[in-house]
Amino acid sequence: MKYLSLLLALFSLNSYSSDSKYLSLLSYNVGLAHGFVPYAKQRTPKIIEAIKNFPADIICLQEVWKDKDNKKLIRELRKEYPYINFNKVRNIRPKAMGASCKKRDLFGKGKFVSCILNTCKGKTGEEGDRCVRQDCRAALDNLAKQKPTCAEALMASVGKNKVLAILSLINPLKKAGKFSNKGRVGTLLLSKYPIVESGFYDLQKYSTTVRRGILYSTIKVKNKEVLVTCNHLTANLTGSAPYIGNPPYIGPIKFENGWANENYFQTIKLMELSQLIQDLHSSTRNQKYLPIIHMGDFNCALPNKKLGLHEDFPQSCRRFLKDGYMDLASFKLGECTYCPNNALIEKGKEEDPMILDHIYTKNISTKGAITEIAFKQLVPIEEKKKRIMVNLSDHYGVLVKIPYENIGY
Repeated sequence: MKYLSLLLALFSLNSYSSDSKYLSLLSYNVGLAHGFVPYAKQRTPKIIEAIKNFPADIICLQEVWKDKDNKKLIRELRKEYPYINFNKVRNIRPKAMGASCKKRDLFGKGKFVSCILNTCKGKTGEEGDRCVRQDCRAALDNLAKQKPTCAEALMASVGKNKVLAILSLINPLKKAGKFSNKGRVGTLLLSKYPIVESGFYDLQKYSTTVRRGILYSTIKVKNKEVLVTCNHLTANLTGSAPYIGNPPYIGPIKFENGWANENYFQTIKLMELSQLIQDLHSSTRNQKYLPIIHMGDFNCALPNKKLGLHEDFPQSCRRFLKDGYMDLASFKLGECTYCPNNALIEKGKEEDPMILDHIYTKNISTKGAITEIAFKQLVPIEEKKKRIMVNLSDHYGVLVKIPYENIGY
């Protein structure tokens, strides 16, 4: 655990005051995955504009992968949200010298790169993506079994220029990075209320392909301290990538794949972190129970047949409930946050409607709380000199409003 320097307002350290009777919390996966989620560059200013005009006190953003986007969001939103927590972690490179891959690992009969160049030649967009996922998947699975270090570096190159990515993989002077997006975690915590303490818990030891970590801040809300975390846990990548290595969780629960195992283990680590902070807080403050709020894209979903909602990594979601958390998104929202009708979801992928985005609360009464979907609107962007309408992100946001009197009840 490492404590970060507090990022405070430039001119004032006064508490934010609001006439509203609610503490408003927003969790939003903005989908700024350039080269993966469409129109990231065009959507960025639209996202900033929407957040500026949105009535939230504390915001957790996910998938802000690029430094440029992170800096722009902070700069444009600092006036509204002067208290900020983010982390500047970078990629972990193996200490050993030598290339991550040899040419024969990637090129030749039955090899992954050759499959893309030959089988998927001339196919672009959705057709090209489908070809790589389906026709070349066996070659990627074989690479993962035979050369896991090479496969790991290959999958971490998602979104990069293809030629530059291959050159970095076969570079004999240094190994390629272990994680995609240069090892960035991609989360950003914004607050209108003062941050008392702030930190980052790195989960890189328990992460595959994408580095994960927990942003945590103790925030002073109307003279009461509240622990708020911002998270983006491991996703279900079984449809696009093999799981490499041994999953971190060892115990009685059986999982359908390594991605589910890893997500559950990260959930346990989040529980341990919040319990540790609560114990430390109770011993140093005159406040027996620390209100806890976990926000983010947890990549877990509970089923709801009545509403037509599907499950994904349900063991992780149920772990929160077992530990005494309330999941207002799953039980009050009534609709999906990751939905097949979203304009940014690739047609033909047959995505199931799910609630992957959550705001979990503990030591907080949820009586009178309000839960809503945020940012479902379509916005205009310019693409190849044409005006098209798209969603702000491939996820919808979750807004939870909790009466102030319920904080630290």
